[in-house]
Amino acid sequence: MPTRKEPTAVEDSELREPDDLQKALAEAPQAKTLWEGLTRIARRDFIRWITSAKKPETRARRIANACDMICKGKRRVCCFDTSPWKTPDHKSKYKNAAIK
Repeated sequence: MPTRKEPTAVEDSELREPDDLQKALAEAPQAKTLWEGLTRIARRDFIRWITSAKKPETRARRIANACDMICKGKRRVCCFDTSPWKTPDHKSKYKNAAIK
């Protein structure tokens, strides 16, 4: 049976939960438990959706929505196109992806 591939440094950095998401998950134990059960790809997509927000209010709303979606059993972001991240120049297109 093939062994599972370990994440690369880039993949690992993409899975780092932003502080505001960590705080929201800590305040919602059910969401935190379900979050930990998501696949790496699903967590990555949620993180990308949250961090791609241009305004802090949008980011805060997305975090609240993510916790709600996860608690309702949704395992993937339904309204987010992940295809831009599949191109080599994706970082230049999303300069605001690292709002703190």
